Amino acid sequence: MDLAETTRTATHALEGPILAVLVHAEPDVPLTCAEITRRMRPGRATEVGVMQALRRLAEQGIVTSRLSGRSWLWTANHSHLAWPYIVGLVGLRAELVDRIGETIDSWDIRPQNAILFGSSVRPGEGNADSDIDLLLVWSDADDNVHSERQTDELRADIVAWSGNRSHVLSYSASEWETIVDANEPIADEGEERLDGEWVPTTLTL
Repeated sequence: MDLAETTRTATHALEGPILAVLVHAEPDVPLTCAEITRRMRPGRATEVGVMQALRRLAEQGIVTSRLSGRSWLWTANHSHLAWPYIVGLVGLRAELVDRIGETIDSWDIRPQNAILFGSSVRPGEGNADSDIDLLLVWSDADDNVHSERQTDELRADIVAWSGNRSHVLSYSASEWETIVDANEPIADEGEERLDGEWVPTTLTL
């Protein structure tokens, strides 16, 4: 699954990223074709191509348009039967994060912290070839008793949910502290992740 552009799960056409822009736009606030193009991934499309795709969406009733001066204004039709499914498709990345968090929170012994890292969670960088990397930090008391079966099952679940390869790394709290103190590369990744995407588990570092 392309985590930067989850609509590619169903379509490689321009309609996908256009719909993603409209899903995240303020409801009932029309956008020009130029504005929609600017909000897409840089280099993803030309304004001419976006206009053609918008017209195709309008034919299906998923967007509406009106002329204002010399510009066409485009608005998502939230009443369309397909709209809830479009929202779901655009939100697959958030759904993946939620499922990982819910799975971890269901364990009898939970890690102190669970962090998604790497290109798959950096906005605009992930693609269908990106691994989904998860780092778990356990208390020193729980490090030797947590279930490897659970982490192996979670890794398999992530592959099934997304189609992407997955790696789950486990460290004890003292091991992680040593890694941070040594300024190892994965610790630098950790610093970048402080403003990134955190799995909603029980504690944070």
